[in-house]
Amino acid sequence: MKLQCHSILTNYAATKHQRARQFVTGGNARFSVQNNRNTRYSYSILHTVKAHWYASVYTGGYWKFIGKFDPATGGISLNKQSQFPKSDKHVLVLKWALGYIWQDLEFPEGYDVQHEGMCCKCGKPLMSLNEVKRGIGDMCLHLSR
Repeated sequence: MKLQCHSILTNYAATKHQRARQFVTGGNARFSVQNNRNTRYSYSILHTVKAHWYASVYTGGYWKFIGKFDPATGGISLNKQSQFPKSDKHVLVLKWALGYIWQDLEFPEGYDVQHEGMCCKCGKPLMSLNEVKRGIGDMCLHLSR
């Protein structure tokens, strides 16, 4: 079964960039960055119990660690555990996309950031249209208020 992807840059209860930042900093966000040639990279931003934020990319059938994520700036910092050099395309695409989101810039024609139908907090499938539009499940939304 193919996953349905949904743009996190559509307006719904906040500006599209605010909504995208809220989704990415949900604690368990999985999203894809797609360009105008339909090349797609899937990323995860995870907030751990120890209050650390980590960025990973899905490649070669596995999630691979990129570096630490700063939710205040949208920045990515690589460290000795990073599985990619700073010049790697996986790293550059993530930094580029987060930069556009955090700086409230419009993506070029044909580029998009999409969630894949999973709650940004708990990672469970989103079931209703409202959940899909928000990128967060009803229960997680209720618990976060």
